[in-house]
Amino acid sequence: MPYYKDTKNNNIYFTDNADCVHLPSNSYIPITDAQAKDIYDIQNAKQTQLQLDIKNREYLLNTDWYVIRFIEKGINIPADIGIARQLARDAIKG
Repeated sequence: MPYYKDTKNNNIYFTDNADCVHLPSNSYIPITDAQAKDIYDIQNAKQTQLQLDIKNREYLLNTDWYVIRFIEKGINIPADIGIARQLARDAIKG
């Protein structure tokens, strides 16, 4: 299947019939199936990391009350929560 890459933003387009392609020649270039797969894999990895970042930030938000309680009342944060919060912070890349 013919794939074309927009050189401005790395978006990939494909067509079943190369004769029907009406893309501006100055920003779209033909690429191989393997190149298209590589770009899809990179984009999926970025999306997966974004999903992990969101999940870890949500966990931190949901457990912030432990930190606030510690600051306000001096009640220790449970060790497992402290460890899990550190792991969540370490996992966030973006």
